[in-house]
Amino acid sequence: MKRLVCLLLLLFIAVPSFASVNVLTGNYSYQQNLFSTQGGLLPLSLSLHYNSYDRLSGQVGAGWSHSYEIYLHENSDGTLVLTGGLTKHFYFPDGNSGYVARVGDFSTLTDNGDDTYTINFPDGRTYQFGSDKNSPVSPTVTATV
Repeated sequence: MKRLVCLLLLLFIAVPSFASVNVLTGNYSYQQNLFSTQGGLLPLSLSLHYNSYDRLSGQVGAGWSHSYEIYLHENSDGTLVLTGGLTKHFYFPDGNSGYVARVGDFSTLTDNGDDTYTINFPDGRTYQFGSDKNSPVSPTVTATV
């Protein structure tokens, strides 16, 4: 019975609260939609995101980002990380000059061989990054509408 109570307590603590604070880790996250349009061929929206554990200093300050701020950076272990808003995609070296995404992430990262990278998503989005992957860059985004 004590084990069951401890397990339930641990599960309760690990679930983020309604205030967007994870009581287990102390991480605070916040999202604010600034505006959005509806209809037309390409609906637009702009939102701000904050993550207290994000160590990257974005265009709007440390821990802050917006929905059009997209980074591709390399960690010290060779892992490439695509960051956009509150989402991150991790690409791990596969040992054959390629990269593999996390299980359940169906996007693909391709090293084009000329120090540029292409990321393809199942919904048709394609991001192309320039040669300086260690600093924030603005990707060329191609989407089928």
